[in-house]
This record gives sequence, C-alpha cells and structure tokens, in this order.
Amino acid sequence: MTRNERMIGGNIQRRRFAYLHKRDRDRFGLLEAVDYQNARDHLGSGFYIRQTWLTLEEEHAQAFDRDRRWNIVSSIFLNPASVAFVG
Repeated sequence: MTRNERMIGGNIQRRRFAYLHKRDRDRFGLLEAVDYQNARDHLGSGFYIRQTWLTLEEEHAQAFDRDRRWNIVSSIFLNPASVAFVG
C-alpha cells in the first residue's frame, strides 16, 4: 500500500484532492497529490481544496465521466451537510 491508499473492510480506497474554483463552478475535479500543500502548489489559491477517499469503483467511474466527477465534488463543497460546504 502506498501513502495514498488505505484498506477499510477489505476495500481499497485512494486519496484524492477534490477541488472547486472559487468563482467558476465549471472548473472542478479530483487531483492525485502527495499532500494538501502539493495540491495547493499545483492549483494555486483560486480553488477550494479538500481531501477525499475514493473506492476503486469511484476512481474508475470518475476518470472518464465528468458528471460522476461533478457528483463527487459537489457532494463535498455544495452539500449543506458537508463540513467543507462553501455554498
């Protein structure tokens, strides 16, 4: 297992950093980075960034599906029940 992987209940999860532009909601995604600072260095200060863990199924599904990627990112940043809610 690498630093960006963990096993929970027999399922492998991979750490990714969800990001959403502070003004342009069309600029979003999931980034593989070493840590938060690495993600911030890559994206700059114009983005909200939060760590998330994806199952292998989610990882593969979001890789080629923009709608799936948006569902993950919006559940982190645009869900009032989320601690990372930015409205």
